[in-house]
Amino acid sequence: MVLLTRGRLTKEALDFGKETTWPPDLWLHSVLPPAVLLMLSNSRRLRALALGWLWHNLIDIAWHRTDARPPAYPLLLQRFHSPFSNSEGEHVRAVIAVEALLCLLAVRSLRRP
Repeated sequence: MVLLTRGRLTKEALDFGKETTWPPDLWLHSVLPPAVLLMLSNSRRLRALALGWLWHNLIDIAWHRTDARPPAYPLLLQRFHSPFSNSEGEHVRAVIAVEALLCLLAVRSLRRP
């Protein structure tokens, strides 16, 4: 499998649209690394990064059907396939609307009173 083409990752390397087996992608989409970072970090910025990363991975469980990742990799290899998908036709608009709303709420929460 060719991972890089002209210095860029290929879709094949990331198993785009199907269950990935690429370990870095599995680790990044596991809830374990951000949970450990959240528990061990004393830095407010690192804790915020870990919390955002953890929320992203938790939300991914509900939004991936054909390209689901194991949420507790490497301890649990089971994948949970959502009844709807963020990348399949009938659900894309709803997912984009929810993501936009969550982004607006996140930005609004950053404003100081």
